[in-house]
Amino acid sequence: MAWRDRPPAEPPRPQGFDLGFAFATLALAFLAFTSMARIIPLWVGIVYGVFSLLAGLAYAWDKSRAQRHVWRITESTLQFLALLGGWPGALLAQRLCRHKVRKVKFQVVFWLIVTGHLALWGWLATAGRPLLEQLCALTFPAHIVVP
Repeated sequence: MAWRDRPPAEPPRPQGFDLGFAFATLALAFLAFTSMARIIPLWVGIVYGVFSLLAGLAYAWDKSRAQRHVWRITESTLQFLALLGGWPGALLAQRLCRHKVRKVKFQVVFWLIVTGHLALWGWLATAGRPLLEQLCALTFPAHIVVP
């Protein structure tokens, strides 16, 4: 293989603390804790976990396909998985696979999705508290009170 036929080498991985990786890990841990402690409905934690796993797998598969120059998963599908609750897994996969991290437009949309999720949960924890209590009542026995 001639030198010009080789794909360009990826830049070295940054060493040290990765804020995005830490944020995604903390988000998943927080979701697991709050759903198991029944602060939020268990199904919410399951939905976030399942879609995070699907998003992570989709990113890894897309990265693999990109390296082989074959058909890829559309960016809208990756964003849709994040919108459905898979943003923590998508963020982990972005960091681990180094995939879609340089695409500014993609990152803007992704972080708007993350901000929307965080804003929704912030609202539910404060002004939307009655709605959160109704959601919890759908899945918890009547004797369990949401703190």
